[in-house]
Amino acid sequence: MAGATGDVNALAAQVLVVSIGELLLTFPYGLSLSAAAFVGNAMGARRPALARSNSRIFFIFSALIALAVCLTISHYRHSIITLYGATLEVRNLADPTIRVFAIVFFCDWVQCSLGGIIKGVG
Repeated sequence: MAGATGDVNALAAQVLVVSIGELLLTFPYGLSLSAAAFVGNAMGARRPALARSNSRIFFIFSALIALAVCLTISHYRHSIITLYGATLEVRNLADPTIRVFAIVFFCDWVQCSLGGIIKGVG
């Protein structure tokens, strides 16, 4: 979308934010797979109380990790942007975007992890 404006700096800021998001999305996906295995095994063993307990543990663990990652991203956003070797114009465009991204990423992380719980239930 930023490429349609013809602004190279806006496109670079968009690529920077999207690549950070894709890199960080691997963690909740792995958590989702492990939640599906644990909850699915408990349901297969006909132990719904254990499945419910595992679901709660994975939800709380996922929310706490997501909160820690989002706070880290928002606190160290200048360093993260600099790691990508961005110019000053790209840094100025990406800085406010990273703040919004941290909030959206929290919701996305929890939703991705909860998908594994739902898959484990069947």
